Amino acid sequence: MIAVVLEGGLVQAVITDDPARQGEEVMVIDRDIDGADDDEVTEIDGATGDEAIVSVHEVERSAFVLADIMQAMTDEPDVEIIDAAIDLP
Repeated sequence: MIAVVLEGGLVQAVITDDPARQGEEVMVIDRDIDGADDDEVTEIDGATGDEAIVSVHEVERSAFVLADIMQAMTDEPDVEIIDAAIDLP
């Protein structure tokens, strides 16, 4: 099982470009329970009493090529390294 943990925010979708993964279930654990009704809240840690809103999303087919997006993220220049290089004597 894969779980996504967030605090606040909203999961719009869980997507994949791998046909074999479509239809799998992913648990979303939202630790922001402010304003939630009691029946929406689940205890996620019996030792600490931590609570969250827990839901399950089905993995959907992506309209994007996710490998291309990941590659674009890794191709971005590291601004801190560039700034450090500029300051070198």
